[in-house]
Amino acid sequence: MLKQKNRIHPLYENLRRKTMVALVEIKHSPLHGKGVFATQNIAKGEIIVESHMATIHVNENLPEVLATLQFPWTDEYDAICLSDAGSFF
Repeated sequence: MLKQKNRIHPLYENLRRKTMVALVEIKHSPLHGKGVFATQNIAKGEIIVESHMATIHVNENLPEVLATLQFPWTDEYDAICLSDAGSFF
């Protein structure tokens, strides 16, 4: 995979690099008994993902089958999602 500095695919520009656990909490809801509530503001258009991922240093050579699943995460690390796309919210 071609390695470049500061390469973020447009799809991931709004991806929050925090765990979703820090963004929501489960509390009592007067409507349905329990509910999921934001613990901080979430901007319109912000993409939030909760997924199991493995990070790989950008200089790491991966087998072709894994390299096709790799995407930019930071300047120093790429990531491979270890779960399905159903984890996107």
